[in-house]
Amino acid sequence: MATFDQRNQKVGYQYNAAGNINFSTVQSNENLLSELKKLRAEFAKAIEMGVFEKDVAVDVSYKLDKALLAADEQKLDKSKVEEYLNDVKTLIEGITVATGLVTALSQAIGLVRSLL
Repeated sequence: MATFDQRNQKVGYQYNAAGNINFSTVQSNENLLSELKKLRAEFAKAIEMGVFEKDVAVDVSYKLDKALLAADEQKLDKSKVEEYLNDVKTLIEGITVATGLVTALSQAIGLVRSLL
């Protein structure tokens, strides 16, 4: 059993897993884009609350924006969307407060793989 010493740590952000992001209902590229936009907004909240160091926040924002652009193309570039989402996941995996976001990213990546 691991014990974590969280004294002197401030956590002002908590991912709302029961929130309005629902990748299980996605049936089309348009639905995917809509849910990715919601995920991007959730990351914006986390960034605003200081969950990520500044350089990580910049990289996360950039990669999410690139994923949104790739998802918004006439013909969805699944490999690019998946690549950018995996990059974001790698950037935040070790951040305990962002565990819910990592889970959401994993769901999004799985969904992108399964779309047409």
